[in-house]
Amino acid sequence: MNQGPTAPGRRRILLAAGAAALSLAVPGPTVAQGAGPLPRRGVNLSHWLSWDGRQPIAPVDARLIRAAGFDHVRLPVDPEFLGWAPPDQGLPPRLDRLDAALKMLLDAGLAVILSFHARDNTRDQIELRRPFQEAYLAFWLGLARRYAGLPADRLIFAVMNEPQYYVRGAQRWHQLQQSVVQAIRAEDPRRMLALAGIGGSSIDYIERTGVIRDPNSFFVFHYYEPYLVSHFGASWEPFTKEPGALVGRVVYPSTEMSLAAAAIRLGPQRAAAEKLVRAYIDKPWTAETIERRIAIAASWAARSGVRLMCTEFGVLRVKIDASSRYRWLADVRTALERHGIGWSVWDYADLFGIATARGNADYLGDGAIVPRDPANPRREFEPGALAALGL
Repeated sequence: MNQGPTAPGRRRILLAAGAAALSLAVPGPTVAQGAGPLPRRGVNLSHWLSWDGRQPIAPVDARLIRAAGFDHVRLPVDPEFLGWAPPDQGLPPRLDRLDAALKMLLDAGLAVILSFHARDNTRDQIELRRPFQEAYLAFWLGLARRYAGLPADRLIFAVMNEPQYYVRGAQRWHQLQQSVVQAIRAEDPRRMLALAGIGGSSIDYIERTGVIRDPNSFFVFHYYEPYLVSHFGASWEPFTKEPGALVGRVVYPSTEMSLAAAAIRLGPQRAAAEKLVRAYIDKPWTAETIERRIAIAASWAARSGVRLMCTEFGVLRVKIDASSRYRWLADVRTALERHGIGWSVWDYADLFGIATARGNADYLGDGAIVPRDPANPRREFEPGALAALGL
């Protein structure tokens, strides 16, 4: 690993070039030849180097993940958790934590998708303000230089988690994303890059994604449909508000659900909650519905001549019954694989987790189970979750 200074003027030139000269690329018919294979089955290591860091990962976890049949992990990294201070253009002072994490995971035989998971406010500032954009570019320039010696196909840079741009449009994100690609390529021409579309990388916005012609890149999307299933019982907004908060029970697939089974509680928006449940039932939400939704993303990728991965999908496990959760996971995973799309399930051991800490652990109020000894965690996979994932 090597690290050195990068001239601020060079950063500004790269950013200006991307913003001034690039437009949405016209989709081409084929994927560039010579690119290496993409990871196929992975899991997200949430709450380790992001948010509050409450789910530390140890070598025993890396070995457990590899032994279960996963070929990669997606590593959400909040740069501010490591000491990054935008709009300052320096690298985070605690990058040694990331160095150690990457070494441990790569040594375990896992590929790593290193994902830029900025906090919501910071992500918004990057979207809005030029100084934050320059700091964001400088961050990736620094990481590209620091990790240039690591295998280009086993350490993948995911340049932004769920870019928003709902109001400001696809063109602005396309220009910034193109600038990031240019910056990384100036330091590391072969690094595999994971690129994202606006609208939180959702299927509904994938048609607005600007295609970047780079043979060692691919595009990602996330899948959590319907939220009534994937986020049932979530302890954060907007899921804690009516009408959704009045729904007492959800069953997947919706063909096995009834209005009575929803156990809707009394509240000012009870009628709206009933309407929400009826819409879920009437859709209906089944394996076939999920298949059609995934097919939209697959069709866009085929038309655009790009490769595609789904780097997040999952179900919050604190309230929904296990049978519904496993059936949803199986249906999404099956649809992805039918279309040749690799995936990373969300997540390993936290609220959406497929593994659980055992023995010496704390049980938190939101439902998370956290090992008390970070250096010696004891976690076990849920057999039903692994079966749903085809493992």
